Amino acid sequence: MMKLEYPSLVGSGELYLQVMKAICGDTQGKSMVDLMCYHAPYTPLLGFEKRTYVDIQDRGLDHKEEQPYFKEVDVLEYLSNVECPFHDVSICSDGLEHLEEAHAIFLIKKMHLYSSKQILFTPLGDLMISEDKHPDSHRSGWTPEKL
Repeated sequence: MMKLEYPSLVGSGELYLQVMKAICGDTQGKSMVDLMCYHAPYTPLLGFEKRTYVDIQDRGLDHKEEQPYFKEVDVLEYLSNVECPFHDVSICSDGLEHLEEAHAIFLIKKMHLYSSKQILFTPLGDLMISEDKHPDSHRSGWTPEKL
């Protein structure tokens, strides 16, 4: 596992999108699933032909034209479905930390099973972990060694 840190670099949506485009590569004719998508502010801009957005809460997607591709369901339930479709790329950006560790590991294993490429973004370490059961609370912390 490679660990890159840039303490003097401030993140931005533009930078995130550039990094995602570099990781995804050519998306023409390919499919992706955005797990725990929140408002999906950037994944619709990656150019995938087929798109699925999954979140336990329907917060409304930033790109309204993408709403028909949204599934309001618990990500663990979605990934447990025997008929869960295969995607070229599965993305879980700022979602892993919202699951308990055992559930997060399940998610990662299912991502490997249901996609050719997996992309995970999560805060480094035990950031804002709480006992709160609300879907927006952090329940686990991650380091490259742990992943």
